[in-house]
Amino acid sequence: LGMQNRIILAPRGMLKPAALSIKSRKKKIFLFVSRYLGWFSGIRWHATNEEEAQEIRSHYGSNAHLRIAPNLATVISEPLPPAQKEQGQLVLVSIARISPEKGILEALEFLQHAQLKGNIRCTFFGTQQNTEYLQRCKEVAAHIPGADIRFPGEISPENIATALKDAHFFYLPTLGENFGHAIAEALQYGKPVIISDRTPWRNLVAAGAGWDLPLHAPSFAPVLSNCLAMDHATYLRLSTSAAVFGKSQAQDPATVDLNYHLFEK
Repeated sequence: LGMQNRIILAPRGMLKPAALSIKSRKKKIFLFVSRYLGWFSGIRWHATNEEEAQEIRSHYGSNAHLRIAPNLATVISEPLPPAQKEQGQLVLVSIARISPEKGILEALEFLQHAQLKGNIRCTFFGTQQNTEYLQRCKEVAAHIPGADIRFPGEISPENIATALKDAHFFYLPTLGENFGHAIAEALQYGKPVIISDRTPWRNLVAAGAGWDLPLHAPSFAPVLSNCLAMDHATYLRLSTSAAVFGKSQAQDPATVDLNYHLFEK
């Protein structure tokens, strides 16, 4: 077998503009040097969708050897029992690194802009390596009146179900994801998602599984307000639809076939 059949490289979203904007100078130098020296000329790229394929081509040429295959999601055996949802009550959970590309600061600013009045709790699980960014997030959180906002730190995979158990919605206005494994798991657990339109998880309203929204406060604020005012019967329908949608995506046989195709000649 040739080298390109033996090495598969997956950018995992690291070539997205949002990711490249963090420490951009170092990344631009790396991209230039890797192109100039041909470090990746003999490999096969794994793109998770056509958008990521274009990102690869934009940096490594239109002839970059690649194949497209969506990421495989962990299959959750059973959804969680739907959380009790009362009008005027809203429990949001985010599971992502506390870093700029994940949109944690935007998540807080959108909550602040929405000016919600009620019983609101929002928990941001995730590694906290960027202490300066974490401090900025905490400063914004302190100025959201009446909201209980917490940053408990990293969470292990086996504790995700417990973290989501009492949540109504999964909340992540990310600046860009090539897949979003936490989103996939939240849906399967029956948690509708409130996310940006910068992930592969699109047309969520039509699926009854949540919202994929433009990344600015005027888009998120009315959705957050509606979620706060939502009653249990409406929420129960959303939760059920989210679980069905998440499971259908995780068990799609076409996705498995495309991943097998990655390793074929």
